Amino acid sequence: MSRYYRIKGCIHIHFPMNLMEKGVEIISKSAEKAGVDFAILTSHIPEKNASRYEKILKFNNYYGKTLIISGQETNDLHKKNHLIIAGEKKWHRKRRKIEDIVEKIDKDSLKIVAHPFGSHRLFFKRKNYKWTQWKVEFDCIEVWSLLFDWASLTSPFNLPYRYFTFPDNLRGPDEKTISKWDEISKKRKITGIAGLDIHKIPFFLEIFDIKKNFLYETTFKILRNHLFLEENLSGNSEQDIKKIFLCLKKGNLYFANDYLMNSDTFYFGEENGDFIMGDYGKLGSKIVIKIPAKGRITLIRNGKVIEEKEGDSLKYYINEKGNYRTVAYYNGKPWIFSNMIYFI
Repeated sequence: MSRYYRIKGCIHIHFPMNLMEKGVEIISKSAEKAGVDFAILTSHIPEKNASRYEKILKFNNYYGKTLIISGQETNDLHKKNHLIIAGEKKWHRKRRKIEDIVEKIDKDSLKIVAHPFGSHRLFFKRKNYKWTQWKVEFDCIEVWSLLFDWASLTSPFNLPYRYFTFPDNLRGPDEKTISKWDEISKKRKITGIAGLDIHKIPFFLEIFDIKKNFLYETTFKILRNHLFLEENLSGNSEQDIKKIFLCLKKGNLYFANDYLMNSDTFYFGEENGDFIMGDYGKLGSKIVIKIPAKGRITLIRNGKVIEEKEGDSLKYYINEKGNYRTVAYYNGKPWIFSNMIYFI
């Protein structure tokens, strides 16, 4: 287990593009205060004067102790099929078909399906942001979306209650998304991640954010992705971005609600570290699940719970093929979600 270097970061972060460097500075300072090692920005595609904002896609550097990685969020012309792209130096403008966009993305870039079953009715009328093109090639699924976890049950009628009980009212990933993740994993490796989808609150609305719920620094302490790197970060932004992208594509990570309880020491893998989540395992091996505090641990094979235990660890011999992942609960609430270990 000691051969891995652990880092944590947040994904799917928006900021007002007109702020340029100032926006990155705001985010990086907030990330550093929150103890985040990296942050992947996802600017919306500009409708006009796109070339003016291309500089945003080149903000790939360390700002203080935090590595800022620039990205973008695009979609089809029907406002569905939202795709996060990181690693590109040009905008991928909205097109009629999302597959036309994907064809033009560099293979070394990162492609994440955003909030695949996302919907809300914050403004009375329900809006739907579903992903429908599952045959398109992508690297990750945003399994747990902070925004849609909160917004899906929020309306103008219950907004004050929903606001003041956030983030305690987070329920965990959407069951449809979890099921789709399990379904795809039976055909190929696919990584699950957590995303924030956080936007900077307009200045005139900040006075209403009494609890400071939706500040960057606050949300950066909630849903985080914990990566296991085989090589430690070097401080060279170009090299380190490649390491992070490779790790995200392999799935050597878990995501967690760290507001509920810090998850830094979680582990799911072979007892001696020969393989971990995201890897292919060897039948007959003993896997270990260790969580940082006592809770309920579930071991899941091909989408179905096969073992469950109260405590801070679980050991299990794998003698049957399948995709194995684990979910840990703290005080009855969803806490930690691992990626799969594949036994073929």
